[in-house]
Amino acid sequence: MNFKAGGQSYSFLIAFLAINFVTYSYSLPAQKSYNQLDLLTKRCFRTICRDWIHECHWFCDLAKGRPLYDRCMECLSGRGKHCYECFDL
Repeated sequence: MNFKAGGQSYSFLIAFLAINFVTYSYSLPAQKSYNQLDLLTKRCFRTICRDWIHECHWFCDLAKGRPLYDRCMECLSGRGKHCYECFDL
């Protein structure tokens, strides 16, 4: 399937734009360094957050950008909101 305009083929351009769109739309989030992950792991599994993770994981595991976010925050209440980042692990 070649798209021609004025005698020139634009298949390559269309493929290039499509690949860039998909790459941009589904790009991976920035990765954390090993030091950041180690600190986050210590904070999440060696503090009170461990209990909040156990209690609220049903709502918070998949809550990023979804309707369950409100349920997750409700479950964590005021005392556990600082533990929300632990569900990114």
